[in-house]
Amino acid sequence: MSSDQTAGPDGQEPGFEMDDFVLVPSSVSRERAAQLPTEPSEDARHILGRIDLPPIEDWDEERDYLPEPAVEWVVDVQLEGDPEFDPEVVGKRFDSNWRERFGSMTIYGRDVETGLWTFLISADGPQAVDRLKFAFDYVDVLDEDAPVSTADEYAARVQEIRKQLESFGKPTVAASMPPADAEERSRMLIDIRQRLDVSPVLFLNAPASGRFDGRQMWDTMLCLGLEWGDMDCFHWPNPSDVGDDYFFSVETTTPPGYFLPEEVMADRVHVDDLVFVYSVPRCARPVEVFDAMVRGVEYCRQRLGGTIADMDGEPADITVMREQIVEIVRELQAAGFEPGVDATLRLF
Repeated sequence: MSSDQTAGPDGQEPGFEMDDFVLVPSSVSRERAAQLPTEPSEDARHILGRIDLPPIEDWDEERDYLPEPAVEWVVDVQLEGDPEFDPEVVGKRFDSNWRERFGSMTIYGRDVETGLWTFLISADGPQAVDRLKFAFDYVDVLDEDAPVSTADEYAARVQEIRKQLESFGKPTVAASMPPADAEERSRMLIDIRQRLDVSPVLFLNAPASGRFDGRQMWDTMLCLGLEWGDMDCFHWPNPSDVGDDYFFSVETTTPPGYFLPEEVMADRVHVDDLVFVYSVPRCARPVEVFDAMVRGVEYCRQRLGGTIADMDGEPADITVMREQIVEIVRELQAAGFEPGVDATLRLF
């Protein structure tokens, strides 16, 4: 899917609205982009090179779906004799009122039919389960101002889970970490997010004499092998299933902040800068991608002119920026979060 910020070519909304965005099939984005030349004036993909990562694998539907203990506090529940019970009935015990009091969580159940772990409630979920896992996020990544769960709150969750399940049988309840340790881990993960959620940014500022022409910019992006799509920006696609969908993206600070092919086609796009950016924690190869991004910015400078700057508008010190990325990667790995893996994507 593509998150485009405009309606389709026929003026009708082609997908589902989400605030100011419209979710549309990627085919719609391709049709819009095809209004402009789709073949680059030269093939400069070698400038970026290749990032070697495992290719996309076909997911085996017959597999366990389990919590991620690196970012979730997990409470395991087993009832004496492993009796079978209805997921819907269990789910009602932990409704919105319960979650409001004790915290939002994801419940997993062991499917009696398959013996595999899966989400307790889903469209094609299990008809009966015999064991449960309750997974609470250590960090609320959607609300940076959310208070840290205290040890007492973690302990209360165990007690209340046991209380709600006693009518099904005699429960044995075990948490993945003692409440005091869980509170400490929550604070540690919040600190990691605050310090290491870094996105290197390189600006290619247009020459003082003018702005970048939309058509020339579009061709330059195509030459590098970038694709126009999500958020109406350009992206270097990541063909693997490790890390973000894109290695880096290109946007602009010139309003509206993105590139509309319809406007480029009409010669109405002229921007002050091109902004190259990506997330270090979410990138599977942060240092290699930075090196490639630097080469890409330099190629654009040679094609379009302008100067390369950092966030402060100063000439970019590539050596210092690269050293900072190396250090961030080192700290992430020391904390047990390899850049680009699932647990890290959950935290960042």
